[in-house]
Amino acid sequence: MQAEKSFAEQIYPPVCPRITHRYIKIVSYSGTNKAGKGFYGSNLSLLNAYNITNAKKIYMKFSTFLLLIVVIFGKFASLHAQSGQLKGRLTDEEGEALPFATVALLNAADSALVKAGYTLADGSFILAPLAAGEYRLRTSLAGYSVAFSDKITLSNDQILDLGVLALKSSELAAVEIESRRALVEVTPEKVVLNVEGTILSMGSDALSLLRKAPGVVVDPNDNLVVQGRGGVRVYIDGRPSPLTGAELANWLRSMPSDAIESIEIITQPSARYEAAGTAGIINIRLKKDKRQGSHASLTLGWAVGIFPKYNGSADLSHRTKKVHFFGTYSNNSGPNQSFMHFRREQNGQVFDQNTTIISNRIAHVFKAGADLSLGSRHTAGFVLQGNQSDNDDFTNSRTLIQNQTNSETLAILRANSSGISQRYNYTANLNYRYRDTSGTSFTFDADYGEYDRQARADQPNYYYDAEEQQVTLANIYSNRTPTHIGILTFKADYERKMWGGVLSFGGKYADVNTDNTFDFFNVINQVEIRDTSRSNSFTYQEQVSAAYVQYQRTFGKWGFQGGLRAERTYSLGVLTSDVPTSNDRVERRYINLFPSAGISYNPGRNHQWSLSFSRRIDRPNYQDLNPFQNKLDELSYSSGNPFLKPQYTAKYQLSHTFKYTLNTSITYSDTRDYFAQVTDTIESVRSFITSLNLDHERVASLSVSYPFSPMKNWNIYASATLSHSAYTGQFEEGKAIDVQATSVSCFGQNSFTLPKDFTLEISGFYSSPGVWAGTYKSTDFWGIETALQKNLWKKRATLKVGMSDIFHSMQWGGVNRFGGLVMTANGGWESRLFKVSFTAQLGNQDAQARRRKTGLEEEGSRAN
Repeated sequence: MQAEKSFAEQIYPPVCPRITHRYIKIVSYSGTNKAGKGFYGSNLSLLNAYNITNAKKIYMKFSTFLLLIVVIFGKFASLHAQSGQLKGRLTDEEGEALPFATVALLNAADSALVKAGYTLADGSFILAPLAAGEYRLRTSLAGYSVAFSDKITLSNDQILDLGVLALKSSELAAVEIESRRALVEVTPEKVVLNVEGTILSMGSDALSLLRKAPGVVVDPNDNLVVQGRGGVRVYIDGRPSPLTGAELANWLRSMPSDAIESIEIITQPSARYEAAGTAGIINIRLKKDKRQGSHASLTLGWAVGIFPKYNGSADLSHRTKKVHFFGTYSNNSGPNQSFMHFRREQNGQVFDQNTTIISNRIAHVFKAGADLSLGSRHTAGFVLQGNQSDNDDFTNSRTLIQNQTNSETLAILRANSSGISQRYNYTANLNYRYRDTSGTSFTFDADYGEYDRQARADQPNYYYDAEEQQVTLANIYSNRTPTHIGILTFKADYERKMWGGVLSFGGKYADVNTDNTFDFFNVINQVEIRDTSRSNSFTYQEQVSAAYVQYQRTFGKWGFQGGLRAERTYSLGVLTSDVPTSNDRVERRYINLFPSAGISYNPGRNHQWSLSFSRRIDRPNYQDLNPFQNKLDELSYSSGNPFLKPQYTAKYQLSHTFKYTLNTSITYSDTRDYFAQVTDTIESVRSFITSLNLDHERVASLSVSYPFSPMKNWNIYASATLSHSAYTGQFEEGKAIDVQATSVSCFGQNSFTLPKDFTLEISGFYSSPGVWAGTYKSTDFWGIETALQKNLWKKRATLKVGMSDIFHSMQWGGVNRFGGLVMTANGGWESRLFKVSFTAQLGNQDAQARRRKTGLEEEGSRAN
């Protein structure tokens, strides 16, 4: 009778070379992980540490169709409002458009308010319907003097064009208003979180800062969720980042939060934006000084949780009426500890895994460029940006393997691994912009970027007996995984007033090339032997050619905006390995149309309504297509899926604004071929996580946001989202997904202006249980932080002291049931930090803030 095999023999047959522990240096381990509290008592021996294709003909394919769109819009343009109307365009002293300025029509006799509105992105405004009478127009904008017009006489049904109105800048207003800039601004197109100079930006990184943005959730796998939906596209200064998934998360972690000026959340992008991003766009704007003269600021920060962390930044700016030179540099460094606990029930066995990870990161971020004014209508510029980080990761993992029936210990697996990685990300931009006083504009951008990652990991796996005294099997691996991404893009946009409205059209071409190598080694007697069965390389090419047309016009109280974007995509993924596979080449060609439309209704100053629709796409992340196996330990790994298809989303949104402050929106979206993170089993004892296409993701949500001031010197911003999500998919018999959840997420920010130039801020967020990645039912997640700021040296310096995650509650958890697998997971990181930051301003602080949009800023407001 054949003897029962040991657990080690289930994993590896006897022909597998056995390696004794004397060849391996074991990283010491101790401690437990109870109820997700982490290994804060652990002892760890820390170790020292990118074919460019011609795209000229693509637009000809759409020219006939676009002409048809223009003719249709011409029919709309033949309509006209049968009521009195005032219109005009607001600019600064240099003829630059002033968007979102307040325009108020007053009765000439008693100055009573008749109608209020705001300027659009091109500075234009329309006030209608209006009765015959005599009026005065009041215009205002932060940083500019309030202006009153001469008496205006309006006849019945008259449409009076006031032409171009110029506001004069106010030095005093600029300085005063800047210091009281609202934390959150709500515009017709987006929600903006202004973090520059606030306590929110202190001693943290970009990913942590996004957790505090209204309506944004960062899930346990570091994916961004907006209004209950994943599929968010991240832009940096108006340009889409090519990084996604874990690479994007690591890059955001390397960016200090004090290098960020603001975060823009665009949930319903128009046709001018790229179609990618089914949940919308998050645009991270980096700091850029807009004042004239020479200026500099220096920031030093320190934080401590379990380990101390350091950060610093320097900003330089020199601006005249003709040229602006600017540069910023920032860095952060220090270790961070995180923990994970996975309990897996599979094939009658229980795998209880506790993992502690210490990541030591040194990151440098820089940005330099210039804007040159070539006259009153022309601006040219360039921008160079870079991000470099060095990372050392040390993982301490212990897995208790038991019989599920009687809890008998079968084996204990220890996998104490180390990894070293370096990331180099560099981008260059050339831009040109033309704008005249009639509202006609043309912009052109050329961008090139390189994203490189060099990484090595060493992973010993030791199986111990039930008493954890003797090593019964040892398997030691190492790998090297260099990655290179090269991106070249060209983009042009044209806009002019036409047929009583604004017509916009443009196009873009993008060429992406990625090269990934995975070299896997078995370590035998301390010698690395390349495993050809597991080593391979993966290259991916993608070319996207796009063209769009968009028209918008106002008819009295009604506004209309409609657009169409067409994108042609070609992609080719090639896997090269010594072992033939059936999925070594995946080639796709497809053309998609992405319509968007919106209708707005403004019956009066107290109410504004809008209804919008858009269709969008998410193409698979580069790493999600890569079939490499990235191991957490010998029994669990993650792998890409080269057959992953794009996901498409149709999104509808009804919004209402009350008195320009209380914003409410109802949204419904239906995503086909949704990207789900599925954990499945392989062999008898292993599990893996990969991306698969579900049939549908359907999300209905209600969002409310309200900035208000209950009393003098106390300002509050509050937002909340209620969403219901449903996920369905059928893969094979016994493996189906049908998950639903109703969840709530909310964010609140309190700001108190105290005597003697002190400011106190208290903020918090809460996310109720929901669904993560389409398969996991997650637990609740919340955090509260506070900070105190003191202005020094006549407001030329600030000192900030604060604490994040006061109650150490930012710990995630979830449960997944799929096929024969039940997985329970929880974890957290070093989220509770005591932070100190000091900033000093150098240069002429009284120089006025110039409101001219640079080429970069214009690009950001209509980034494709």
